[in-house]
This record gives sequence, C-alpha cells and structure tokens, in this order.
Amino acid sequence: MEENPWLPFLFLAIQNPDNDAIMSAVVLSQLLNQVEYAGNTYEACALGALPAESAKLLADAGVAEPRQIDSVEEGQLVLLTDHNESAQSVEGLKSATVFGVVDHHRIGDFETAGPLHYLAFPWGSSCTIVTKVAQMLGIELTDVQAKLLLSAMMTDTLMLKSPTTTDVDRTVAAQLGEQVGVDPVKLWHGGLPYPSVRFLHCCRDGGQRHQDVRACWQEAPHRSV
Repeated sequence: MEENPWLPFLFLAIQNPDNDAIMSAVVLSQLLNQVEYAGNTYEACALGALPAESAKLLADAGVAEPRQIDSVEEGQLVLLTDHNESAQSVEGLKSATVFGVVDHHRIGDFETAGPLHYLAFPWGSSCTIVTKVAQMLGIELTDVQAKLLLSAMMTDTLMLKSPTTTDVDRTVAAQLGEQVGVDPVKLWHGGLPYPSVRFLHCCRDGGQRHQDVRACWQEAPHRSV
C-alpha cells in the first residue's frame, strides 16, 4: 500500500461531544491501530471540550484525551463517530475524505465521493457498535477499554432505560459489566437511582472485584440525570 501523506486517519467525535462520542472514538482508534487496519494509523479527535466525566474516566485510566480540533484540510482522511450529519461535524468535512462512520443515529445530509466503511445500527449507543467491532476483529477488550465503553453505554442509554435501548445493548452491557466486575442490569432492577458513571471506578479495589454491586454503588458519588 502506498504511503498516505494524510496519515494518521482522524476519528472525529461530534461537536460538543458526549461520553458516547468520546469513548467510541478513543477505543475504536485503539482497536484499529492494534490490528493495523488497512495499513493505516488512527488518532481520536474531539470537536470541542470533553465532558467532565469523560475527562475523569480517561485520566483515571491513564488514557490520553483526544486532541481537540476545529477544522480539517482538504483531502484529510476522517472517520466519524456518533454522528454523520455535516452540521454536527468538523469544518471542512465536505472537502475531506470520509473513510468510515460508526453511528446509531438517523442518516442526515450525508454523501461521499466513494465507497466507505459505514456501520450504523439502531442501538442505544455507538459504544455498543464498537464492542461488536472488537468481536468482529477478534480482539479481546482490555479491562480499561471495557470500562470506558460501558461508562458511555450507561450514560447514553440512561442506565439501559432509555426508549432507544435494545436487547443488544443489554447483552453487551452485561458482558462488559461482568468483565469489570459490576452487573448493570442488577444495578437498575435493584431500584437504585441513576448513578454517575464514576461508580465504575470503585468496581475494582486493589484488583479485587466487589461481589456486591450495592456496596460499589454506596462508595461512588451520585448525580441526578
């Protein structure tokens, strides 16, 4: 494959990004770099300041924040996460080359000059899709990646109670929760209020998983949704 002068490919989270947009860009860029997908390198970027909980999750996990950008140059290779409409994306998108999209929203004013990788499912979170991509690539998620993806799923689906939540989201959340030592479904059906995603940080204590999710919740900060 010829060397591309626009490497790395830029994963672009939506303007004013939420947790789902940030974590889908961060983890998916890691996964594609791990398998050297299509011979390219990939960098997560954000189109605005990170939400406070995203910044804390990344800092606590020791993962670098996505670089913030305002525009892209003509011909820049980009991938869009958690959005596809140009009004929600980066300045210069129409003159860029869109290599792919990972999204769970409607398709708006979107067109490209050539074929692309387009993954869109009517699920509750883009991070659900990213988890499935890892499975497709044969990659076992690290605990850190699982935690970041689950945190975004919980916020985007309102603890799996949003009308947009699907059985796929519930299954994926249960799988990720088992990996990091918390049962999201049990957390909700136990009658607990909506937590901050920061409750996930206490699910490991010195490497020991909490057996009782309620104990984990009681140690975590609260917030209303």
